[in-house]
Amino acid sequence: MPVCQHCQQKWSWTYTFKKLFTFKNHMICPHCQHHQFITAKSRRKVSLVALLPLMWLLLSAIGVSASVIVMLELLTFPILFVILPTLYELSNQEEPLW
Repeated sequence: MPVCQHCQQKWSWTYTFKKLFTFKNHMICPHCQHHQFITAKSRRKVSLVALLPLMWLLLSAIGVSASVIVMLELLTFPILFVILPTLYELSNQEEPLW
């Protein structure tokens, strides 16, 4: 789970999960109220997860039936939603991706 780099407090899974759906470039620590930024390393990890739908297109292109693809989606999306908050690491400053 993410740890605030200012106060060193660990964020809860629930709070982190809620923050996944914000479109701001920063998040506010629930403990010390300081701005925290997602590290570039974490953004790269999360972007790899975002590429997962391309796998479904690939499976479809090679002839895997739609019912199998839907079954895989139904199995993997809940797992990804559980794992995704654990991929986040925080920084006091915004880091460039490159």
